[in-house]
Amino acid sequence: MKIKLLDLDRESIKFNFSVSSLEGVNLCGELHIEGKAKRLNNEYFIEGKYSARIKTQCVRCLEDIEIDLGVKEFYGRFLNSQDYEKYLETLAKAAEMTEEEYFEAEDNEIDVIELVREELLLEMPQYPTCVPECKDDSYLQKYSNNGMDSRWAQLLDIKIKN
Repeated sequence: MKIKLLDLDRESIKFNFSVSSLEGVNLCGELHIEGKAKRLNNEYFIEGKYSARIKTQCVRCLEDIEIDLGVKEFYGRFLNSQDYEKYLETLAKAAEMTEEEYFEAEDNEIDVIELVREELLLEMPQYPTCVPECKDDSYLQKYSNNGMDSRWAQLLDIKIKN
């Protein structure tokens, strides 16, 4: 869903929709997004909530698992292209980031789905695992004897000649 900046000049906009696919994310079911967008002076604000279930692999047993991300909030501050260029120039002159982070509204539109996609990717666990534990841990047991992987054991037999 894209929101045109011209539409926000007149009034704030509420949105409530679902998406069945998202680039780079394997969704289970639909991603539900709701929120509102408004304008204040030359800044555009988007805030809302999303809920999703994703499918990924357990890092231990490599089985497919589903993770419920629950209800998460998102927030974004946008500037039109001209104001965004000025914002970038001020950052370059100051050579430091400020607490205010802005996104560019490309083509005078705010892509709500892309904003939520970025937030969702940040919320995904870095090392997803089966909960409470893996059903089939035979692969794990195969390489967990005495702390050494048997595939590397032959390296201990190498003798360095001077």
